[in-house]
Amino acid sequence: MHTENRKVLADISPEELSMLQRVFNDVCGRKGWAIDSPAATEDAARVIHLFQHGVRSEIKLTRMLMSDTDAIAS
Repeated sequence: MHTENRKVLADISPEELSMLQRVFNDVCGRKGWAIDSPAATEDAARVIHLFQHGVRSEIKLTRMLMSDTDAIAS
């Protein structure tokens, strides 16, 4: 894992990381994507970005990733 990735994940608790993983897995399943696909990789980065910018609800994260818009919480 790259150094910058470790730093990003160091600020996320194990419980939060587990929730983010659930969201990611759910969204990939709903979209029919393999978890190692380029599109899934983009959504993995997006879910972390959204979380770090204040979106803490599992439901809201899932809805935002499932939407066609690129709404970013500021």
